[in-house]
Amino acid sequence: MHQLFPPSSNDTMHSVVSKFLQSSDSRLRTAAVWALVNLTFPTSSPGTSARVVKLHNNGILSQLKNMVNDPCLDVKLRARTIIGQPMTCGDGSA
Repeated sequence: MHQLFPPSSNDTMHSVVSKFLQSSDSRLRTAAVWALVNLTFPTSSPGTSARVVKLHNNGILSQLKNMVNDPCLDVKLRARTIIGQPMTCGDGSA
């Protein structure tokens, strides 16, 4: 996860995942969303909850909520898959 979300003192630096999710190229958005599906599923896998917390803290889950209306059908469906998974961030929020 350090490769995807490197610790940075510069708050304006966005993660690679965030940049790919915002890309105008639907292939990059699709690949990024599929990577997130693989990082968050299955929810019972060891380390999944820590990854979900990291994604939440980096604003990725909020970004995914905006992608449920993406013009690319694959991106739209995968974003809905991730959001629909029963996952919590320790405080009961998704």
